[in-house]
Amino acid sequence: TYKQTLSRGDYKTAEETETTVGDLEAMDAFLQKLGLTQVRLDEKLRETWTLPGIHFELDEWAGLPPYLEIEAETEAEVARGLGLLGYTLADTTAQTLREVLAKYKIEASSLRFADFGRSLDFQADF
Repeated sequence: TYKQTLSRGDYKTAEETETTVGDLEAMDAFLQKLGLTQVRLDEKLRETWTLPGIHFELDEWAGLPPYLEIEAETEAEVARGLGLLGYTLADTTAQTLREVLAKYKIEASSLRFADFGRSLDFQADF
């Protein structure tokens, strides 16, 4: 996923471009051949839940508490999603990953579950 932030205030607005990668090693080699270098490698687990017009993305990053991202086309729909969960805008943040890492005083160049004493025991479906 590539996210380009368009605005940032009470609500963070971003344009996202997403694709799936079937072969991680091949994609890594492809990017290196384009002259790109890896800056960080972060691991996270994600659960996706949906209602009409609203996506709830529950992320668990290595070393951080679970994080819920609510995505919708309008601010009103995001507010509706918050309300359905018993939250208001005052309970939220529009912080970036870098800002969240600073909040929890994590200075890691990468977030890997093994670095925090955890392992990922799952089988991918792809």
